[in-house]
Amino acid sequence: MMSNFWRNWLTVWCWAVALFGLVLAAGGFAATSAPAALAMSLLHSGPAPVFDEPLRFAVGLMGALTLGLAMLVAAAMRGADALGEGAGPVWSAITNALLVWYVVDSSISCANGFVLNAVSNTGIIVMFLVPMLASGVLKKA
Repeated sequence: MMSNFWRNWLTVWCWAVALFGLVLAAGGFAATSAPAALAMSLLHSGPAPVFDEPLRFAVGLMGALTLGLAMLVAAAMRGADALGEGAGPVWSAITNALLVWYVVDSSISCANGFVLNAVSNTGIIVMFLVPMLASGVLKKA
């Protein structure tokens, strides 16, 4: 069972990922795309990308998926809490899903000149893995 400290850590993680998702989702609309456009220009190793309709569409969808990911992790945490000591497989499934996201997203990012996105992904996955490993919930899987 995860301690309150690590559960709170993951709750803050979920809120941070959700907030980032909202910023990206807002990028799907011309009127609210400035923060997402700034993020994309900071993450791209070349010239600032042209934040046209196709890019706004892609970034907006990334935001919707990122927001959904945070909400799904939060829901899985509640489910794992309800299972108590038998939650190991749930924690393992959450961790495996996020590791798949990390590898695929970071590979695509690097292949397209967004290496700093892979760096930020590394921060996100490390901040997730710290409580997973420190709490011992994966050992019970």
